Amino acid sequence: MNAPAFIVLLAAALIPSTPDLGKAEGRCRPNESGPAFVVEPVGLKDRSGRLRLEVYPANEKDFLADDNVLVSAGKTFRRVEAALPSSGVPSLCIRVPAPGTYAVSLLHDRDDDRKFDWKIDGIGFSGNPKLGWGKPNVRKASAAAGTGLTSLRIVMNYRSGLGVAPLQAKVLRQMKIVDVCAFYSPHGGGVRTYVEQKLRIGPAMGHEIVILAPGDEDAVIERGPGARIVLVKSPRFPLDRKYWYFNEPDRLHAALDAEAPDFVEATSPWRSAGLVADWPGDAPRSLVMHADPLSAYAYRWLGNVFSRETIDRQFSVFWEHLRRHSRRFDHVVCANSDLARRLGEGGVSHTVTIPMGVEGGCFSPAHRDPALRAELLTACELPESAALLLAVGRLAPEKRWPLVIDAVGMASQRTPIGLVMLGEGREQRTILRHIAGNPHVRLFAPERERAAFARIMASADALVHGCEAETFCMTAAEARASGTPVIVPDAGGAADHAAGGAGRTYAAADAQAAAEAILAVVQERPRPAVTARTMDAHFEDLFAAYAACLDKRRKAA
Repeated sequence: MNAPAFIVLLAAALIPSTPDLGKAEGRCRPNESGPAFVVEPVGLKDRSGRLRLEVYPANEKDFLADDNVLVSAGKTFRRVEAALPSSGVPSLCIRVPAPGTYAVSLLHDRDDDRKFDWKIDGIGFSGNPKLGWGKPNVRKASAAAGTGLTSLRIVMNYRSGLGVAPLQAKVLRQMKIVDVCAFYSPHGGGVRTYVEQKLRIGPAMGHEIVILAPGDEDAVIERGPGARIVLVKSPRFPLDRKYWYFNEPDRLHAALDAEAPDFVEATSPWRSAGLVADWPGDAPRSLVMHADPLSAYAYRWLGNVFSRETIDRQFSVFWEHLRRHSRRFDHVVCANSDLARRLGEGGVSHTVTIPMGVEGGCFSPAHRDPALRAELLTACELPESAALLLAVGRLAPEKRWPLVIDAVGMASQRTPIGLVMLGEGREQRTILRHIAGNPHVRLFAPERERAAFARIMASADALVHGCEAETFCMTAAEARASGTPVIVPDAGGAADHAAGGAGRTYAAADAQAAAEAILAVVQERPRPAVTARTMDAHFEDLFAAYAACLDKRRKAA
């Protein structure tokens, strides 16, 4: 059988003339900080052979050109090879000369013969272009590298009839997804981090992502091909001036009409959920539970006095709000099974559990820095022999930072412990008063540079958290990925990250129990070797659920 023309072209381009060319330049260093791509293959056929990752200039002439020619001309060419592990998600790191746009190819050389055979091997490119009857357009096969580590997920293509295609065609279903995100703020915490990941990962999977958020003025912020934030002029939220809220249904509905999405998300259970449910468009929609208001407020305020059953009865209006809106959404997405269970038991329809994850390639035990650890302990006026705890998050009442400070204080009576807190928010003065000048507890502004934050996370002896109302707890997930044990409440999404030996839980809202858990971890000083789910895996599962919903509707039409 003769191969199609584009297969012959690819095969010719992918035969290396000098096997080791570009390897020294492409190899990532220990604790690599970038610029570099961290690449995960999606849809591998099997675990045979090797993976070969290559980086080319992002222009048609040099894309897939002979490596000798490129290097002789002083142009970019980088290569990394690795044997496939027997289990787990493979990850390849490849350095690039500087931040910028590059074309990236990934070969699954299944017979390890250093050649591309379209009938045996697999091939994929950044941007995941559909491979038709010619070499993929370089623009569709390119990716932008930032100053740090840039994560890519490349969909592998294998022989399918007279060409090549992904083993699961649904991976490449392209959708325009509009996230009506009332909680988005440039100065926000977990939701902002989630949005930034979605804007990066969604387009890499072939989808167009639009974040529809309230703001001071109407504006469009382009974040790259297939990624933008559309701001709708709205008033500031009176209780927290860093946020806004949608107050005009007609303006929000007009913005949705203009976008004509394939799928709509409401990522707040409050008023915007009703606004999205009321939108007359025919696109399917999901309610993403980025907040657990009952745990954050009602149970926290009244839990010491009343049972949860009594509190739920007193807050029946909110429960009915959730039940009513859930019937108008195709999914109610929860990031932890405990929240999904409670909502389901409360009569909320269409609940699904799709756990979140961490930024791929960012957090790792390899980033542990003894010098940085010593520096942070010095800031706490303690020697290197003391334990270093880290607390990260918004300075808000539901985070229970006073409880954390009290627990560390109790544990410190038995052994020297320093607590470094990274956060900002309306409770800052309250928390500083609670610290009361204790030199061993320091409050700093958040570290927004991701590589620097990853070093801090890996250098701590443990992460301690106080909130039992987390829907996922991103910081605990990042600690888990960093090999840093977590000390977290036994309720809510944070508890999931202590599983498998990755930390300890304590009775929620109990400072004495938290102190005992802190002492146990400080005495053991474990460095758990556990795996952490990535945000790429989260969005792959989330978008697959959306695609299945669209397919079901189309078949029913």
